[in-house]
This record gives sequence, structure tokens and C-alpha cells, in this order.
Amino acid sequence: MNRKHQNITTEHRPARGRPLEALRLFIIMAAALPVLLAALAHPALAAPDDPGNDDLLEGFDDSLPAADTDQTGSPPAGEGPSWLTFGGFLRLDASYNYAHQPPLPGQTDWRGWSKMRGTVRLEMDLRPGAGWRAFVSGQSFRDGVYAARGRENYSDEVLDNYEAESEFREVFLQGSLLPSLDLTLGRQIVAWGKSDSIRVVDVINPIDFREPGMTDLEDLRLPVTMTRLDAFAGPWRLTTLAVHEVRFDRMPVPGSDFFLSEMAAMNMEEEIPEDGGRNTEYGLALQGEFTGWDMGLYWAQYFDDTPRVYDIAFGMPPKVSLRHERLTMAGAAFNTVAGSWLFKAELARITGFRFYNDPENVYTRMDVLGGVEYLGITNNTFTLEAVDRRLLGFRPELEESPDAKVEDIVQYSLSWRGSFLREKLDLMAMASYFGSSAEMGGMQRYSASYELAPALNITGGLMVFVPGDGSNPMIYNARDNDRLFGDIKWSF
Repeated sequence: MNRKHQNITTEHRPARGRPLEALRLFIIMAAALPVLLAALAHPALAAPDDPGNDDLLEGFDDSLPAADTDQTGSPPAGEGPSWLTFGGFLRLDASYNYAHQPPLPGQTDWRGWSKMRGTVRLEMDLRPGAGWRAFVSGQSFRDGVYAARGRENYSDEVLDNYEAESEFREVFLQGSLLPSLDLTLGRQIVAWGKSDSIRVVDVINPIDFREPGMTDLEDLRLPVTMTRLDAFAGPWRLTTLAVHEVRFDRMPVPGSDFFLSEMAAMNMEEEIPEDGGRNTEYGLALQGEFTGWDMGLYWAQYFDDTPRVYDIAFGMPPKVSLRHERLTMAGAAFNTVAGSWLFKAELARITGFRFYNDPENVYTRMDVLGGVEYLGITNNTFTLEAVDRRLLGFRPELEESPDAKVEDIVQYSLSWRGSFLREKLDLMAMASYFGSSAEMGGMQRYSASYELAPALNITGGLMVFVPGDGSNPMIYNARDNDRLFGDIKWSF
């Protein structure tokens, strides 16, 4: 099964006047305000000391049962019988790009407002008893910025991927086959490892990279359909996975402001494996939780989310064929607490990499991560994580196009999170860089979130991209994408 990506050149039109454009976008936001005002009167927004409010939200923040402690989904809350609960959220997002230069003829003008999106997520958690559970979540969004600025100014790929979308997210059935054996069937999210910001052994679920650095953590991992068994014995849990749905990272598409411009002139054809059968992906994890420390051993056989170039047919334009190689990962993760410090480490050996300039050899990469968190100041968390990814047996020809690989890449992340005003105000500063001295660029994100009322939050922030020396094309291409962002979110 092949999927073709073709660049679509849009007609260049003069930019609309900024005051009129802003007015139209604020009209779109105003249309959604009645919903938010109605939300303020909802029982979920009762005073914090209202006993009725405690009953309403009971279970919304509860952790999943033992078999689901490494999933990001949380059971929703809502009125109704104890065995059936409903929940979700309504969110309005906005972004304003302030650093873009005027576009060239035929290119999209990304200056000014780039997002004015409304998102709704609905969740249902059914627990009929006898150790069984059914969970369903779905999400839909629509972004009004494209209609306001003129849909004809955007490529078909951008409209298909960013203007509107509706999909099921986690949908699974879970139950106990035996007192110490659980079965989970359906679309799930499984998070492996100890790192909060850098993936090493966390390879099961793909990631939404359509807007690098801008996707909320709860939406970052994409669920996939799998069969999962969890066996328990004391502090140990053994997990086996069979992933039936082949799904890859969602990347920027042609015409978006994050798409690599040098790829626009290429006709790319990507081979997408069929779901199931011999393309089933597998995972195995042995995890233990002990007093003061945790550990895990991991193994997975899966398709690489990043396709490699395996053939080029030169022409006008050249046709580039892409293929996802099957990789095998063996790894471990560990963390331990010492006073106000939390230390973490991850290690992964990944084999199966192939490259266009050396098709006869199979390469192995070693990823080694270390991290530390400091929690010694009340309501403050400081985190530093760093990973070194080294391609073993590296050959000089891999540096040439189209592979453009480097032997060793260092990535590190620094973050601070603080809670103030009786935990109503949350501040966050995060920076992630590539290269030992950040020479390959990076990104910085600063945000503040304030609780206007229980279940109603408003957030504002700044996203900055550091271009570096150009050796990291994804980051360098985003050098003009600095933006202000904000959202208002009501959870119910």
C-alpha cells in the first residue's frame, strides 16, 4: 500500500489588513463564549468546599487500575450511576506568529494569527463490576483561522491535517482473566521508561509532531490498537504486547510553516505497511516498584517511525521512495529517590537501521540517558535530562545526502515548574537543545496557567525556536516560527 505526498503550490495573494483579520478572528472566538459562560454555571464549577462538587469530580483524577498505571488516559467523571461516568473538556486555542518574514510569491503567509481552534473531547468509563472495564474517548477540533484568512491560501495537505479532525482516541476493554492476570484489548497508550521529556525506551506509541513544541502532553502520544496482557507477582509486573495497528509519527505536511522547504521540490512516495499479520509489532516489559526505587527491562520489535530513503528516480522533480525499517530495541530504565532528589537513567540498544549510501549493512544505535529532579523547594520542580545517541560502526558516506547522518547526537532538556497562589497559578519554563553546546539548535517554551474557577483554566505563553548552525533541518526550518499562544479550557 503506497501513500503519496505531493507538494501543492498555492496562488499568492496579498495579505489582508491586520486590523480586519484580527476582528474576524475575534468574532470566531466570541461565537464560542456563550458555551464557556454556560460552563461557569455548571455544577462542576461549585465552590471547592462544596461537598456536591467533590462527589461530581470523584474518580476524574484517580489513577487507572494496576494494569493501566503506564497509560496516560484517566477515567472521566460525570453524573450518573457509579458504574458509568462521563467527562471530557472543551478548549479554545490561539496562536500568533510574530517573527515570520514576508513570504515569497506562491508561499503561504504565516504572519499573524496562525491558530484559532476549538476542541472538544468526550470520554465514557463503564465499570459493570467483576473486574471489567470499558473506556471510550473521542476528540474533534475545528480551526477557524483558515476560513478567516482564506482557505485558497493554504495547501490541501494543510487543510486536511490542521483545519478539522475527528477521531477516536483510547477505546479499550479491560478485565481480569485470573486474580493476577489482566487482559486489555483495543486502542491504548503505553508509556515506558522514566524520562519526562526525552524518549529512549518509550517506543510503543507514535507522537504528534505536526506542531513541534506546541502539542499538549495529553495529546502528544497517539493511541494504537493492541492486545495486552499484564501478569502480577508481588512488586513485579510482566507486560506483553501485540500491536496490530501500524501507525507512525504525524509530521508537518507540505505547505505548513514547519515543513522542510527543501523537500517541497521532491515527489515523495512512502510505503506504509498493512495492519496486522506479519506486520504486527511486539513488546515485552518487566517492571518492579520498590521502596525508594523502580526499575524496568524492555524489549520491542517495531517499525521505525522515521522512514529512510531507499530509492531515488532522478527527474523533474526527482521521485524519492521511502520505507520504514523494522527495528529491535532492548533497554532498561531505573530511578531512585535520595532526599529531595530523584535520579533517573535509561539505556536502549536499537538495531535494524539501514541507509541509502550503505544499503548492505545493518546499523545499531546506542541511546544512554541520565536525569535528575530536585523537589526540595515546596511547589517547585527542577529537572535536567540528557541523552547521547551514538550510531555504532559509523561510516563517512552516511554523512552525505540523502542520509545526512551524524555519528553522535546529544540532546538535553531543562525545565522548571512552580505552583503559586494556593496552587491556582502554575508557571513553567522549558528548554530543549541539540548538540553538546546547543550548536544544533533547540526550542524554548514559557507558559503560565491560572485557575479561573474549579475545572476552568486559562493559559498563555511564548514559544521560541533557536535555529543553531543549520545541521538540524527540522529546528532550523522553524527559526521564524516564534509565537505567542494561549488557551482557555473547561473540564467536565
